[in-house]
Amino acid sequence: MTERESLSCAALFVGAGPASLAGAIRLIDLIKAHNDAIDGGRAKGDKIDTDTKPVMVIEKAAEVGMHQLSGAIVDPRALAELLPDYATREPRVPFETPALHDQLVFLFKNALPVLGKSFLRAPVTPPTFHNDGNSIASLYKLTRWLADIARERGVQILEGFPGAEVLYADGAVQGVRTGDRGIDKHGQRKENFAPGNDLLADITIFGEGPRGHLTKDLVRTFKLDDGRNPQIYSTGVKELWKVPRGRLNRGQVIHTSGYPLSLTGEEFGGGFIYALSDELVSLGFVVSLDSPDPFLDPHRKFSEWKEHPFVREILEGGDVQRYGAKAIPEGGWFSIPRPYMPGAMLVGDSAGFLNMTRLKGIHLAMKSGMLAGETAFEVLRDGGPATEERTKAYWNRVLSSWIFDELWAVRNFRQCFQGHTFLTGMMLAGAAISFGGKLIPGRMQLIPDHERMRKIPSGRENQERSPAPDGLRPSVDLSARVIADRLAHDRTRAPREPLIPQPAPSVKGHGVVFDKVTDVFHSGSTHDEDQPPHLVVADTSVCHTRCTEEYGNPCQYFCPAAVYEMADTDDGQGRKLRLNFSNCVHCKTCDIRDPYQIITWVVPEGGGGPQYVGL
Repeated sequence: MTERESLSCAALFVGAGPASLAGAIRLIDLIKAHNDAIDGGRAKGDKIDTDTKPVMVIEKAAEVGMHQLSGAIVDPRALAELLPDYATREPRVPFETPALHDQLVFLFKNALPVLGKSFLRAPVTPPTFHNDGNSIASLYKLTRWLADIARERGVQILEGFPGAEVLYADGAVQGVRTGDRGIDKHGQRKENFAPGNDLLADITIFGEGPRGHLTKDLVRTFKLDDGRNPQIYSTGVKELWKVPRGRLNRGQVIHTSGYPLSLTGEEFGGGFIYALSDELVSLGFVVSLDSPDPFLDPHRKFSEWKEHPFVREILEGGDVQRYGAKAIPEGGWFSIPRPYMPGAMLVGDSAGFLNMTRLKGIHLAMKSGMLAGETAFEVLRDGGPATEERTKAYWNRVLSSWIFDELWAVRNFRQCFQGHTFLTGMMLAGAAISFGGKLIPGRMQLIPDHERMRKIPSGRENQERSPAPDGLRPSVDLSARVIADRLAHDRTRAPREPLIPQPAPSVKGHGVVFDKVTDVFHSGSTHDEDQPPHLVVADTSVCHTRCTEEYGNPCQYFCPAAVYEMADTDDGQGRKLRLNFSNCVHCKTCDIRDPYQIITWVVPEGGGGPQYVGL
């Protein structure tokens, strides 16, 4: 049996994102004020000893910030509450520039006859896209800045320590076990083997980002999603470019709608272009993972978007600096699981605090972390276990805060698009927003992303009556006789290839676009390949047979890092899954969109993954 070192802490924050760091700062400030009041005779009770039982944050990345990815335009509301002097303190908050020029642009596949161009600038920017008082930022830089402040106040931050397992005791969360180091790809211990530590906490706050694997375990264990809508997601694919001067002005903010998504299709999403300076541009494309199209490829959509004349004109002659991808929780208020349980709370993207109408979540994440920090302080101050009744105070704080006010007003926004064309969804959502959510007073339902994927036309169906999605209509003869002949031939093969022609799993790099492997290089992602894959496929035989026939192996397409590859076998008996797990950029798309839900993302060895420097 492996002997593990146990470390005790007052409060443990899992993940060093903006939610956890804001929560840790708020908590340590409250503890200091409490202890000072006792020393000064202004309060009675016991001091909270953070020397022997510290406030602790663990982070799976080698350094804080390296796994942080966002657009990002920051609403400073929560930051101003956390650090009232944030704008004048030294070192200054690392905002790149105020967001100065908001613009919404509609993109079309072809030039419009009347305009003679393939884009149209909206005469009026919708109120949800207004960014007065907001700033463009690198989330990498912002989290590092917050981490430095937390350390100065006495918070212990452990980098390269992934939370691998939730520790339970007596029906409550007791803490977290960090990941083992030095396990080879066969599961055997290497010479440098070091077991993970058991971090035991009086209260634990989980802020591990979207679709956190520990959060998934908590939701199952405590049934936190009972009575809630399922969470649904988009995948955002982003690059940082250095472009020639004169293309954009510092602070310029552009959001795009339309191409490469169809107004009559069921995909939800759009693009963004933020000018951090006169030369540095942050741009990306977001597309929903509840698309029915099994060949949906967020990276391909991003590439097609960059090739549009409006975007290409900005990028030509420039150089890409960095690449990344991330899942975005967009279900809204009704998809937030119960974020409290015995011994623990959920904050930030782990709980789903994000406003898709504004395309913002950093301020909500920080505020949720601060409210969790206030609740943790009460638990530590009063002593005793963090029962569910005590952690429920966190939820009561959320309900009484501007988090609720902001998200309740747009509570059915994302639901308006699911099952409808994008154009219909726009009209429904616009009406809902205009009336502050009152037009649809109840809760609209959602279907999980993976359940929305349609099977490809196959079997004995006449595929001429089952068109492929988004311009992938077969160009070969698929008459009933031809299908019957193919079926007769395919009975001798295992597995049977789908009858529908499939797109290539990755674009060919040219001009301003890159194939997935090249973009993985731009992400800086690295993993020790002599470790167990952190992408666990429960039954690979499903991939080789059933998934090939029913969905055409969608993992080849939805993964923006070319992790999943269907490769020909040496014996010529078909294709089997090849897992290039070292490519992974930790976006969690596979865990979300896999139609059979047999792919599970778990943490790799500490320090592995992307290096989102500047993103």
